[in-house]
Amino acid sequence: MSIPAKLWKMIPTAAAGAAAFTLTTQTAAAFFPPIPVGSGPVTVSPPPPPPIDLPVVPPVPPPPFVPPPPPPIVNPGGGPDCGGPHTRPETVPEPATVVSGVIGLSVLGGYARRRRKAGRTD
Repeated sequence: MSIPAKLWKMIPTAAAGAAAFTLTTQTAAAFFPPIPVGSGPVTVSPPPPPPIDLPVVPPVPPPPFVPPPPPPIVNPGGGPDCGGPHTRPETVPEPATVVSGVIGLSVLGGYARRRRKAGRTD
């Protein structure tokens, strides 16, 4: 396997660009900033004093949970004890479901048409 001539021409250019980038970019200080030269000896400050222990007061427990009373039972049949006409919930599919169904039917229709055309010998 040989290297194409175009690649041989690109290698020195890429190397020169990488060298220029390496030599001209500023160094990153990261987590440890550089110590200024000639600033004298570095002194470390003493650690802070330990915290003062205060008495711990336990938290007050929350009041007990009392569940709300259950809602009244309504006759789903819509009889006279319901107090109103019976309505049935309407279920409507999501728009994405309708679009997916139309796409699927279109694909199946195209496949059937293609098979029909291939079967003809006009």
